[in-house]
Amino acid sequence: MTTQELMSGLAGCYDTLIFPWHRAVDPKLLEVMRTYGEAGGRVIVDCQFSFCDPHGRLVAREDASTLGQLFGGWVEAVHDGRTGGSVWEGSPVSGFWADLQVNTAEVLSTFEDGRPGVIRHKLGKGEAILMALDPASVAAKPDVAWA
Repeated sequence: MTTQELMSGLAGCYDTLIFPWHRAVDPKLLEVMRTYGEAGGRVIVDCQFSFCDPHGRLVAREDASTLGQLFGGWVEAVHDGRTGGSVWEGSPVSGFWADLQVNTAEVLSTFEDGRPGVIRHKLGKGEAILMALDPASVAAKPDVAWA
């Protein structure tokens, strides 16, 4: 599904929308995602989500921002698992992983050291889930253990 299709109202045709590796996100799409969640949809994103808008400008990260209202938190910093450092569910993370700022979201899962790994924010009838991992890139490599 394209951004244009989502913005024209097709998001409501699906129960869940998953956005792997969407680094540049139009702020208008964030509003569509929030409206979709409030109406009962589930939005799932990974640690690569919404660093900047389509023009390379950084997206605001604060409670009052659309990102903060959508997820109840945001990605503070992204790390490359190849340099080591984090363990999740007993396995070293081999893809990218992130430090999350959690404000109003619920922590569903943590890294071994207690830092948030997956958070969920209730939105009206739906929810938004932010993962501090990038499972899509690791899943695309059959020789790499899921982390």
